[in-house]
Amino acid sequence: MKKLVSLMIALVMVFSMATVAFAADGDEVKGSITVNGITKDTTYTIYKMLDLESYAISGAYSYKVNSDWEGFFATDEAKYYMSVGADGYATWNESVSHEDDAVVAAFAKLALAYAKENDIAAVASYSANADAASYVFDDLDLGYYLVDSTAGALCGLTTTDPNASINAKNHTPTVDKQVQEDLGGKWGDTNTADIGQIVNFMSIVHV
Repeated sequence: MKKLVSLMIALVMVFSMATVAFAADGDEVKGSITVNGITKDTTYTIYKMLDLESYAISGAYSYKVNSDWEGFFATDEAKYYMSVGADGYATWNESVSHEDDAVVAAFAKLALAYAKENDIAAVASYSANADAASYVFDDLDLGYYLVDSTAGALCGLTTTDPNASINAKNHTPTVDKQVQEDLGGKWGDTNTADIGQIVNFMSIVHV
């Protein structure tokens, strides 16, 4: 599995770069994406951007644009990152490094904005009504996936292990409000102040 990378953005994306693999009995292998650290009142949504077209034993992968995303890959912004040939195959441009976390994060943010603006159909979604250790999106066709959430991670699927994991680290921000006691200068929930006295307040935001 490729490395997991926390992203400082309010979304999570998974580029599930996988291959066409077949079990011994001829059944096509399916993939899964496990989201660890589920947060209450958070919805996790996955989109499939590229369809896996073929795989060679030598390790060569061939991806074609999912029909829902053809408009996105036709934009100049998307072309800066990836090119689609006349045969429909999509590849990363040599001018950008898809190993660079910042580059991939920017591409994911661009793709997510397009998905929302153009009502791209999601493959699946899950709304958490309580904190949980994890949730699994399973029975997925192998390919490139974008995942929308409040967490950030990058991972990939391979022939030997088509099951990706995401560690959701960027949870919903919390705010802690405190007031300064005029006598000792300590911060807390209450203070004793006289009418007309200037009082200092502080808000601590955890993001």
